[in-house]
Amino acid sequence: MNEFPGMMKIPMKAVPKARPRGKGKQFYMPKDYMAAKEEFAELLKNLRVPTNDFSGAVSLEVVFGSDAMWVQIVPVAVLKPKGMRRSDLDNLVGFVMDALQDADVIKNDSQVVSIAADYKQEDL
Repeated sequence: MNEFPGMMKIPMKAVPKARPRGKGKQFYMPKDYMAAKEEFAELLKNLRVPTNDFSGAVSLEVVFGSDAMWVQIVPVAVLKPKGMRRSDLDNLVGFVMDALQDADVIKNDSQVVSIAADYKQEDL
């Protein structure tokens, strides 16, 4: 039984995105992060998740558990506002969380246990 109907269960623990390591012009991602990312991609292939089915805007919902995650990807008829076409939503959310922490509104961004983020559609 799927605990989250409509969502695909991925039987692995999520790994936080690593920061690139290196000096000068030589940067790389840590091996453990790359291995986990490859394992996740392989799981998606084994679950027969359709590839390249999502070429336009999508809504992504993820629920993280201690030993699994649930993912739902749904195509949406949404566009990014003018002036934000090159921005990634995850980087914008990170900016807000970093500023909240820097302003002492929150002690640490690890306190955030739920995130909802969208592009305002009136600015298209």
